[in-house]
Amino acid sequence: MILATGLRRDELRQLRWGDVKLDAPAPHIQLRPETTKAKRADVLPLRTDLAAVLRSSREDAGDDERVCRTLPSMDSHKRYLAKAGIAYEDDRRRRVDFHALRHTYGSMLAKAGVAPCVAMSLMRHTDLRLTMNVYTDPRVFDLAGAVEKLPAIRAVNADVARANGTTGTESTAAGWCKRGSTSSAGNGSCLAATGHRATSLRLTQTLGAGEDWQQKTPIDGDGGNERAKGLEPSTASLEG
Repeated sequence: MILATGLRRDELRQLRWGDVKLDAPAPHIQLRPETTKAKRADVLPLRTDLAAVLRSSREDAGDDERVCRTLPSMDSHKRYLAKAGIAYEDDRRRRVDFHALRHTYGSMLAKAGVAPCVAMSLMRHTDLRLTMNVYTDPRVFDLAGAVEKLPAIRAVNADVARANGTTGTESTAAGWCKRGSTSSAGNGSCLAATGHRATSLRLTQTLGAGEDWQQKTPIDGDGGNERAKGLEPSTASLEG
């Protein structure tokens, strides 16, 4: 129940069948203000499968009866964990208590791709930082899967590549940068591909002894150079 709703232990203890609106077009829990931590009449949507389980569990219970007749004490909870071979506290002093289920609920919302502002509403927080920094475990994020969702970078058309002075083997989907003719300084042309369009960027680069090709940031009027900024020119002119 907590894993599917994010209810706090005391909220679940005080939950009555009259608070659970199973016959509504969208089944939900209507919490009474006096039972919530923030003293608000919050509404929690119910998953279809959980609503079905609750319907079969209610039987002939009245509106004033508790949904959960009993909740295990912390001593009983610890005994259950011990029998299951689960440590109550780990080496980082994180505890597997009732409130940990609420943390798991928040992390499950994040893993399912729920927008942070929506997760904040479902968790009934007033600060997004609390939802994201405290109730979300960053290890649940699929970083590799996230970058795979970015738009595909398509290969440069061969005719366009030749028109910009590159060959088929030199142009790639990520773009190809051609070095200048001298080792100390020179103009390079960078072919960038986005979708079906190819654009050649003319930019000035400075190469010092033993350095990689990097754009420099001028710091004084006579053109002195300071920090390297990588291939990120401050000015560029489009051509072709």
